Amino acid sequence: MTEVHTSFDPGYFQSLFEAEEKHFWFRGRNRVINNLVGRICQDQPDGFKMIEVGCGTGNVIKSLQPVCERGHLIGLDLHYRGLALASRRVSCDLILGDINAPPFTSGLSIVGLFDVIEHLPDDGAILKSVQESLTDRGWMIISVPALPGLWSYFDVAAHHVRRYTRQDLARVITEAGFEVKYISFFMMAILPFIWMERKLSKGGVDAPAPETELDQRVSQELRIMPVINEVFSAFLWLEAQLIQARIRLPIGSSLIAIARKRAG
Repeated sequence: MTEVHTSFDPGYFQSLFEAEEKHFWFRGRNRVINNLVGRICQDQPDGFKMIEVGCGTGNVIKSLQPVCERGHLIGLDLHYRGLALASRRVSCDLILGDINAPPFTSGLSIVGLFDVIEHLPDDGAILKSVQESLTDRGWMIISVPALPGLWSYFDVAAHHVRRYTRQDLARVITEAGFEVKYISFFMMAILPFIWMERKLSKGGVDAPAPETELDQRVSQELRIMPVINEVFSAFLWLEAQLIQARIRLPIGSSLIAIARKRAG
């Protein structure tokens, strides 16, 4: 029997909603995304369309509203539970839909996929669908978890299919019909701590943990530790400035890329 892959457990939405606006990881990722999206939006005509695929509880799209104020910003997610929470945060349009059968076919200027394609068995097919939905020379911005060697219980709990090398991400983007304009690791400052926590955690992934233990570990990762949270936030703020200047960081637990639809 073929195993059916579940892309995300909607039971985590409430925990994410409660942690995202304060937790250093989500704050750091938002700064990186906003800096890159903001530069692209500056060159777009009034009324341009941007969609965030897999918007979840609306944490990213809320931070994008100010930098996309001249455009039409849309959030898309497969899960009603996530969109219900997102509606408490944002004023933009929210659509219940599946990226495998997207409710859009063309006319998008920018598509964002922030920690989405690692959940999907056929990432190349999804990116090809995104490419076809974009206007001529439209943009895609994408982030993914990096370094397959970091695979851990967290990836299992998050229903990830894979983690990416920089070469893997560049390849799947290029094969889908894009030109990679910029690609970099990020979350470099916290990589040693992630490695230690993931690799030294009891049980690892060699002996699968019970679901209740996985939930406990994920809750621990989302816990706000005041002093550590602010220290990590400061380091990640510096990273965001380097990435805004299009400096490529050599290593990190995440990757981010900007790609443009190839002409013709």
